[in-house]
Amino acid sequence: AVAGLAALGGVPSRDLFDQMFENQKDGLTRTLMIEGLSRVGPLLAAKRAAEFLADTKSAAEATPVFGIFLADKKLPALLAKELETRTIPEAVAIEGVRMASTRGIQGPLEAALKKAGNVKQMDRPLTAEEMADLVAKVREKGDAARGENVYRRQQLLCQSCHAIGDAGGLIGPNLVSIGASAPVDYLIESLLEPSKKIKEGYHMVVVTTKDGQVVSGGLVQDGQDEMVIRDPANQLHTVAKANVASKLMSPVSMMPPGLTASLREDEFVDLVRFLSELGREGDYKIKPNRFVRTWRVMGPMERGTIDHVRHVGYHALNEKEASYPWQLAFSKVSGELPLNELQEIKMYPWFPKIARFTLKLDAPGKVTLGFNHVENVLFAVGEEKIAELTPELVLDLPAGRHACSVLVTREAGDLSTLRIEVLDGAATLE
Repeated sequence: AVAGLAALGGVPSRDLFDQMFENQKDGLTRTLMIEGLSRVGPLLAAKRAAEFLADTKSAAEATPVFGIFLADKKLPALLAKELETRTIPEAVAIEGVRMASTRGIQGPLEAALKKAGNVKQMDRPLTAEEMADLVAKVREKGDAARGENVYRRQQLLCQSCHAIGDAGGLIGPNLVSIGASAPVDYLIESLLEPSKKIKEGYHMVVVTTKDGQVVSGGLVQDGQDEMVIRDPANQLHTVAKANVASKLMSPVSMMPPGLTASLREDEFVDLVRFLSELGREGDYKIKPNRFVRTWRVMGPMERGTIDHVRHVGYHALNEKEASYPWQLAFSKVSGELPLNELQEIKMYPWFPKIARFTLKLDAPGKVTLGFNHVENVLFAVGEEKIAELTPELVLDLPAGRHACSVLVTREAGDLSTLRIEVLDGAATLE
């Protein structure tokens, strides 16, 4: 009925929707009236939506209202304008921000929601009372699944510096069991004030050479004649002892302060909850399965390289002399690689998302790989295309390193993750 009246349009439909919004107390009915108004009176719809959001106490009740305004590119700015003079519950504002960000909505709405809901950002040390309150929120409201997604954000650099098991950087401590060994307040403090408590063995070393160069980072090796230092970009530097003018242990953590300043409090709470689950029995304890955890995923390809792969065949991705824009990526704790983090390549007729890993065999032998999905997925080992990909694929390989490329084509539909594991065989993953 609402859709029909909205299609008829005009002032009578608009006035009816508005009157019913004012007269009805049921949340669902009021939401339907806002939806009708969004089509026949957008400015009035935004005003009524702001009233609704100010009155509701439930994020679930607010979700369909946000959905209405995020479905049309012109509506978010109207709602943002109406929220300028409003106060809405923090939980409602957070839900709106989450929905806007996950849909890639740009513009003033996110800032307006944060202001109207007084959404806190995590950019300062906490008092004892604030710490106790935040610890309780982590335990009661934290969501580890959302927190893992926060952890994987490129701008936070978590994966660049820390490994979880075999996947990730080597600058900071491995976080594989951090949740089983560190209390929640320690995790919070480590994120907000990284230099306050630096784990033994992870202090930053600052070396000045006799010719005035400065090399800083983690001390990897301190030999008789030389030392090896890993810088924050994961690059190794060898410095001859004879060329060292000074060597200092810095009191400052290699983890920069302020990394969490971009996070809302709810995102920070989710992140801490995820870290607190690592190593505990459950979904966030690394399983012994030999999943592929370190990947190279395809970045933006130039037209020439796309044409080369199309004409030669997708096994050309494994050509040793070829130069492709591979980028480092890591699986989640579950062993799954989220496909929404990969770029779709405009490579007709597949339009694939492309990932690669390496198998190493010290001696010739058979290797069995397990795939979570094979339909409309292409696979090549070295320069051989696998004609028929099966959930358990047996390969007979010579000794050496073997590049394995996976193309998840557009025809795979709503496949959201890729997971591959070594089920049998004496192969190691690189």
